Amino acid sequence: DATCLPGTRQDVLKKIHGWVDDPSAEERVFYVTGMAGCGKSTIASTIFEQWKPLGSCAIYHYRRDEPSQHHRLVTALARQLANTGEAWLQEAIFESIRRNSDIEQKRLEDQFKMLLVNPLTGARGKPSTVLIVIDALDECHDTKYAEKFIELIHRHVSLLPTAVKFLVTSRPSDNLFRAFQSLAVARENLDSQQESLVTTDVKLLLEHKLTEIGKAHDLPRGWYDSNCVDVLARLSQGLFQWVSTAMIYCNEGSPKARLKTLLKSPSDFDGLDALYQQVLSTAFAATAKFRGVHALLLRTLGTLLAAPHSVSLDTLAYIYAEDKEIVANLTSLLAVPSSPVEPIRLMHASIGDFLTDLERCSETRWFVDLPYHHHSLALDCLRLMDRDLKYNICGLSDLTQSNYEIQHLVQKHVSQGLRYCARSWSHHLSAMGRGYGDAPPSTADVHVKFENFSQKQALQWLETMSLVGETQEAITMAKQAMRWVQVETFQPYLPRLWNDITRFVTEHFTAIAFGALHIYASALPTCPVETELWKRYNDDAMIRIFPGPRQQVWSPLLWTRSLQDWVSSVVLSPDGKTLASVSNDHIIRLWDAETGVLIGEPLTGHYDLVTCAVFSPDGKTLASGSRDGTVRLWNAETGSLIGEPLTGHPLWVLSVAFSPDSKSLASGCEDRTIRLWNAETGGLIAGPLRGHYSWVRYVIFSPDGKTLASGSDDATIRLWNAETGALMAEPLIGHSDRLSSVVFSPDGKTIVSGSNDKTIRLWNAETGAPIGEPLTGHDDQVTSVVISSDGKTLASGSYDYSVRLWNAETGALIGEPLTGHSFWVQCVVFSPDDKTLASASTDYTIRLWNVETGAPIGNPLTGHDQDVISLAFSLDGKTLASGSHDKTIRLWNVEMGALNTGPLLEYDSSTQCVAFSPDGKTLASGSYDGTIQLWNAETGALIVEPLRGHSGWARHVVFSPDGKTLASGSDDYTIRLWNAETGALMTEPLTGHSDQVSSVVFSPDGKTLASGSHDQTIRLWNAETGALIGEPLTGHSFWVKSVIFSPDGEILASGSHDNTTRLWNTKTGAPIGGLATGFDSEVTTVVFSPDGKALILEDVRSCDLNRAWSIEAVRGDTLSTAPSHKTGFPSSISVSYALSNEWVTYNDTQMAWLHLSTNEAEYGWRQTVRPFICGDKLAILDGGRLLWIVPTGKAPHRQSTL
Repeated sequence: DATCLPGTRQDVLKKIHGWVDDPSAEERVFYVTGMAGCGKSTIASTIFEQWKPLGSCAIYHYRRDEPSQHHRLVTALARQLANTGEAWLQEAIFESIRRNSDIEQKRLEDQFKMLLVNPLTGARGKPSTVLIVIDALDECHDTKYAEKFIELIHRHVSLLPTAVKFLVTSRPSDNLFRAFQSLAVARENLDSQQESLVTTDVKLLLEHKLTEIGKAHDLPRGWYDSNCVDVLARLSQGLFQWVSTAMIYCNEGSPKARLKTLLKSPSDFDGLDALYQQVLSTAFAATAKFRGVHALLLRTLGTLLAAPHSVSLDTLAYIYAEDKEIVANLTSLLAVPSSPVEPIRLMHASIGDFLTDLERCSETRWFVDLPYHHHSLALDCLRLMDRDLKYNICGLSDLTQSNYEIQHLVQKHVSQGLRYCARSWSHHLSAMGRGYGDAPPSTADVHVKFENFSQKQALQWLETMSLVGETQEAITMAKQAMRWVQVETFQPYLPRLWNDITRFVTEHFTAIAFGALHIYASALPTCPVETELWKRYNDDAMIRIFPGPRQQVWSPLLWTRSLQDWVSSVVLSPDGKTLASVSNDHIIRLWDAETGVLIGEPLTGHYDLVTCAVFSPDGKTLASGSRDGTVRLWNAETGSLIGEPLTGHPLWVLSVAFSPDSKSLASGCEDRTIRLWNAETGGLIAGPLRGHYSWVRYVIFSPDGKTLASGSDDATIRLWNAETGALMAEPLIGHSDRLSSVVFSPDGKTIVSGSNDKTIRLWNAETGAPIGEPLTGHDDQVTSVVISSDGKTLASGSYDYSVRLWNAETGALIGEPLTGHSFWVQCVVFSPDDKTLASASTDYTIRLWNVETGAPIGNPLTGHDQDVISLAFSLDGKTLASGSHDKTIRLWNVEMGALNTGPLLEYDSSTQCVAFSPDGKTLASGSYDGTIQLWNAETGALIVEPLRGHSGWARHVVFSPDGKTLASGSDDYTIRLWNAETGALMTEPLTGHSDQVSSVVFSPDGKTLASGSHDQTIRLWNAETGALIGEPLTGHSFWVKSVIFSPDGEILASGSHDNTTRLWNTKTGAPIGGLATGFDSEVTTVVFSPDGKALILEDVRSCDLNRAWSIEAVRGDTLSTAPSHKTGFPSSISVSYALSNEWVTYNDTQMAWLHLSTNEAEYGWRQTVRPFICGDKLAILDGGRLLWIVPTGKAPHRQSTL
């Protein structure tokens, strides 16, 4: 950016230099203000350049046309200080980044503290100054962000050494002026400078620029009239931006001709406006003969002014398919970089103000009608995305790679123009309109393209947003689209679809932000099946989840956060944007109510348990009460403590409440008293108010602020005059146990109370008389009640772990209880719009519920009600059978993920094992009662009567390769051979084992049967006669759980609870090679690879298929681990999890991210997971949930290829 011409702006530069140089200056901030074009940015750049060699210095220029950068103020300043500052500062910043790798995703206050305050504290005692310059802060599109930054300076300035100073510039702004009021600030208003000083500086700049232009065009000295400098200075009206623009204009064409044109400018126009009119007149005159070029020039200006993100030459060329030279005629107004990928910027923000104001820009030829241009750009974005968005646009195949690791591919496949369209379409849709000028593109055209985009490309758009690192922005855009379709004329499915997309991205944010393909591999497979999103995009799912406990619709639960201690209370701010939680660790936390992101640092100050918290009605203050006997007031936006603690209560403060006007505060105490406080000064208004005989648990003001109600452990409610503290009526008596909650209805006519007697009661607030009968339904103490703002709905929480909704007029229960908490519900509260209900529990969680959908919607798909304990594929891989503790067997269509047949039958005994016949037509199942059933796999009909004979559990069933014989192993120590068609017993029971038979298997030729037993032995049998072949195979020192033949029948493998696997020669019974060891627990499953060259073993404790052994390597010696790329079979299948992310890992590849609840992750979800293999596919079983996964080594593709 330009710096001041030597000899100009001396007065203001001298003041700023003096302030920076003065170590004793009380003011730590210098604030420069002035109207557009008066030279603020040039002064800021000059100070920065002059101080840069002298110490650590950083500058940030706000640009209105780069809104996407506006929240990167702190990170940009820190990056500069780290790159240019002294060594101690560089190291301090780098160390902070190392400790906080996700710093760019943190909130402003966290970034400010971690990247500026903490590192800059090291400047204490250092001789050099650290100067931070923020230019054009008023251009920040998020005014709250700008005000917050100033507030953070104020909050932390006392912690920073005096060598750290801030220089801020802006146009006059009431918001910023108010924000700076609480700070000691040195100020300079450029608009109030002496006119003579400014005029002198303007003339010096004009003479310098005119001389440079003369040299550039080989003009003689004195090529301009000496009087013209005075005229130009007068026309500039003291604005240096006018001088800069005018001189660029002169330099672009014939200097003499253009200077002559400038000098003829009317003097009755504003200086800049007249100049802009002149520049635009010249630019558009050059295109007058070319109507298309004229229109394109105007569309270019409209794009730059309507764009929510920066626009480069490449982006313009992408949108308009025209030569990039189109902007050449506008270089007087635009800063056009030499690189086609760098953003184009307006020379000054005032240019945009001029072009979009019809009163100032009287020439309609170049007036930018923003609603019209938004409409046009919305159409362009949808058209171009329709053309260029693709499924797996970067051709990725490795799901383990994060988006960060494949940015070289993103740069190649996602152009700047496509990025712009993907990030901007919703903004243009929301802002489009008919405007002032000609009719815009047909609304119908936009609607058609948007519907097509929604139905076919929404996930491709989300994929692109993930790739370019804008997953968070995608949530904002989806919400924006949802709001837009709600006010437009669309079919009802579209609002539902965009609501689904919003929930989809929010719920699976971690996986989607990690890698774009996890949209299809991790997020989409778990999408509720009755949503519009699933109905229209389920074919894109790379993983298929079988029905069972499959979710039908979105859960009412919006988010869950885990804390380290009990959450005793939650409360929402009046605007519904912030949620405060109180926990037993003495800490109050503020959360973003929509996303669950923690806001700022925890509020600390109480030195004992915090018992309660409440926002003031104006949302500015948070009050908290504690067992330390104090009440504290906090700034609800910044989290800073307001004043001193309110003291007076000798024991625990149990409740606090604000009056409706936010001016008074009431507190109830364990000492049986109530106190009234002035919320602004902290002074005591009245009290202690006495009357209760036990602890005062609840205090609340009536809506008009005239009455205070209190609820106590003495089971009564008392009403007090809120101004004088006088008792107003007799106690309200009716509950049989202590009160836990007391609230007024919105109209103040009714009081609602909850009690430990498990009931809720309604009272007339004027007379104290009970209204109707008590509301019953909870199975344990009612801990909290709250009423919606319209007075129609009551919500209650209870020790029965549930939340219930009631009709406040009739007392009837609404829908089913809201369940999800695993321990006592301590508190419930409605959001201001009544759409969200928050609940806090002693299970360490906070939960938010959708009030409208809290009741069950539709009928859930039927599935197993308990754990699935057995699973078998048909040999063609098309059907999957499952047996469960719920006493049912179910058949599933593998390709469709749908239930084929079942439940087949419900017994008094659970199914222990299942197996298909080789032709897939018959299914055998064994039960805990010892019976075996044969089923028609297509119809689910029982083929013959149950096969009876075993006196213990039927542990294992298996068909012979020809399908004619069925073998079963049992807890009665025997094996039985059955005719698979008739069910007749073929031989006498095969006896010999001295403990339960856990596994039986036929050899590939069907002639031999092998069995493994808890007696630690393996036995080989003649499959036709049932005769024992040879001696028992001994060697294991604990139960044998699995036996299997190699594909050629020459080797038998066995897995045991002694943590080993052994190989045996099937002809001789002799052991082969060494022992497969290295397991942390028992080996329960042994599987040969299809080529017979590798052995896959399952370690039950970790539930991992975590060993692959080379068979060729063990024929002579010990088993050695075989890398999977040599066998074509997975070397490992495992499930790993942390509280923040849970991945299904296949062959060391993160295949899918499963969105687990805290309880699932914490209480052993991993122990319920078991993998099963069929050919080249893998099924993972999680309790009653079955996952179907495409193996790695193949490029991700659509589900239809399964």
